[in-house]
Amino acid sequence: MIYRVYSYHLIDSNTLSAINSWERDGIINIPVPDNDLHRSIDGLPFLKDIIQKAVDKCQNNDDIIIYTNSDIGLVSNEVNFPIGQFFSARKQVEKSGIYSTEDLKNIGYEHSVNCDLFGFTKEWYLSNKDNIPDFVIGSPRWDIAMLLLLNGKKINNICYHVRHDSEWKNDFSNEKHSWNRSLFKIFKEKNNLEFDNFNQCPALINYMAKNLSYDHLANPKIIIFYTPSHENLYRLQINSLQTIYGDSVIIKSIKHDTQYCLSANYHESGWRTTQINKVGSLINELDTFKENEQFIFCDADIMHFNNFLPEITALLEEYEFVAQKSFSDNNHPICSGFFAARKTPSVMLFLRTVLSELMYNDKEELYGDQYYFNMYYSMLKYSILDDKYFSPGAITGKKIESKKQIDQLIKQTPDNIKIAHASWIYGKDNKEYYLSNIIK
Repeated sequence: MIYRVYSYHLIDSNTLSAINSWERDGIINIPVPDNDLHRSIDGLPFLKDIIQKAVDKCQNNDDIIIYTNSDIGLVSNEVNFPIGQFFSARKQVEKSGIYSTEDLKNIGYEHSVNCDLFGFTKEWYLSNKDNIPDFVIGSPRWDIAMLLLLNGKKINNICYHVRHDSEWKNDFSNEKHSWNRSLFKIFKEKNNLEFDNFNQCPALINYMAKNLSYDHLANPKIIIFYTPSHENLYRLQINSLQTIYGDSVIIKSIKHDTQYCLSANYHESGWRTTQINKVGSLINELDTFKENEQFIFCDADIMHFNNFLPEITALLEEYEFVAQKSFSDNNHPICSGFFAARKTPSVMLFLRTVLSELMYNDKEELYGDQYYFNMYYSMLKYSILDDKYFSPGAITGKKIESKKQIDQLIKQTPDNIKIAHASWIYGKDNKEYYLSNIIK
């Protein structure tokens, strides 16, 4: 039998929807209201007191106990929970509803070490209870310690959470959070842990990725900029990314709802303003990154065909900036539509310099971000990617405007490419036609 236990506290409509998602055969739900508990710290209940309520209900040692917060929902399809230890990290959704595993596969993980579902047998808990610090919930750190002790199997895409502000983040300096901080410090020293428990600690991130299947924490984030005219191209790219990587990468999508360039063609009215928004939005996004964090930037008109993340990650250990070839001329080798970098002071200065040049005259449609990328890239420690990061310019060296030309290009596109970037193809409909019909 499976016993799901949770703290029954501050129930709103989203939480009630999550609670109801667990109502099914084979699962006994055990809500634990505050008045059933005999101790707390400033209203925060103790984790082991809540779990004990499920232990008391179990009939057999191999009965499964699942602990979640009350606002964690379970997918609508059948879930086969293993006998033994397991865990799952939530996917964030924007509103309450019914979600399946397939739905959650289409939602990326956040850059977080959090865990939201813990499963174990009664026997495991009784054998390990004394090793679990006496944490309170509603305060950070307890979940990392629980994960390390659990040493269980990660199950993807079975639980979800409606996005909202975290109460503990708003009052993290409150004295009530010092309890868990002190306990985790002792736990860390006792277990010789070489990392601190906070989301941006590189050692913790590396440990989670290597040992607990949090692959998305180690891979570079992929940033995609697009406007309404390129919505279909963006969807093609997202689908190709999900086919290759599933949810093992974090995708940051930046959409500007105002279509300044009505024709959606480069060098035409409004194009320069779009370039300003592109570079400015990228800088704003990178302001939230930690130093040396890796990222990959993609224009909307790109399809992905093979996993290139290990190669990019290795290159960025040596260089701070790598980019696709532009195939224009030797004096302008950098393509500004596909590049990868580390957030370094020189990379940020480079991007701010490009933005400054673009903003100097926002009506100058002849020159875009790529012109200024090629003017200033020498300020970086850089490298150019090989031809597997494919652009039609490698074959044609000239603008492509007709379906006949595109049909010929599709035949000429090499096998085993890593990406196809529809640069050199004029017009968004032509770009969609090319990327929709190329299969590599």
